[in-house]
Amino acid sequence: MYIKVVIPMEHKAIFSANLKMYMALNGKSRKEVCEALGYSYFTFSDWVNGKKMPRMDKVEQLANYFGILKSDLIEEKKETATHSSGLSKSKQQLLSLAENCSEEEAEKLLQMMKILLGKK
Repeated sequence: MYIKVVIPMEHKAIFSANLKMYMALNGKSRKEVCEALGYSYFTFSDWVNGKKMPRMDKVEQLANYFGILKSDLIEEKKETATHSSGLSKSKQQLLSLAENCSEEEAEKLLQMMKILLGKK
């Protein structure tokens, strides 16, 4: 017997926002995460865009990859980032801006920052 589990949209949106934040904090692109963890780019993009929610084993892999708890990815944040308290005001503002931009804007900003910082 097959049982379909429907995940409420707000859970997908929370996961998406948290995933984007941790990718930005770690300077990781979709492609880099997919290559490191062996994920399909299209499936991962659905997670990033809040269209789908990964299984818990994938959430655990992502948490391990970013060095965080699973709850950091699936629970709503009361502040911009759970680990942002130690960040400077400028870095906190960057995170806040990153959370509110589209994925395409985030990718462009990431590439520009890498160029400005002399990183590949």
